[in-house]
Amino acid sequence: MTSSRTRRPSVGFVMVCVVYAAILGFFGWGLIQPDLDRVWSIHHLLKIGEMKKLKAEDRALLERSFARHAGLGEALLDNREAGLISAHRDGWIETPGPVALLTKKNKGTTTLVLDVQTPKDLIPYTISLRGAGWRKKVEVSKQGLISVPLPELKQQTEVLELRMKGKKFRSDPSVLGLRVSFEEAP
Repeated sequence: MTSSRTRRPSVGFVMVCVVYAAILGFFGWGLIQPDLDRVWSIHHLLKIGEMKKLKAEDRALLERSFARHAGLGEALLDNREAGLISAHRDGWIETPGPVALLTKKNKGTTTLVLDVQTPKDLIPYTISLRGAGWRKKVEVSKQGLISVPLPELKQQTEVLELRMKGKKFRSDPSVLGLRVSFEEAP
């Protein structure tokens, strides 16, 4: 008589499989890019103009990291209350989708100041503003200064995205002609 019973794997074989699975899990975990490393990469790519606008998952990562690390926003802004982290020269933007950070370091309200020097043939256009839980549209109908009061911050550091929507905006500062700055009320 033959037995149709199959043999169970030995304890040694199971232990070898567990060790191999643990090693694969460890190396897989090691290949994942840490959040703060990814934040640094996003900041760097925005700063040099390689990244033209934030993807939804990048924005979520930034917001999650700012919530976890209270001083991170100020560190990225070199201890300022608000400012651009996208490519710019003294506030003159170099991409049609710049990103700024606002921190609660200032206790007053913050006003976004747009100095519009866009060529007249590209006016009118719209600038869409997006913060944490709010959106605003600004209609640009002529060159000059536009002041936009911003809502009170809900978080320690907030991401502010600006999107220029109009006629053929390229990543060329002479075509964009927009200077972004912030005023903090005492």
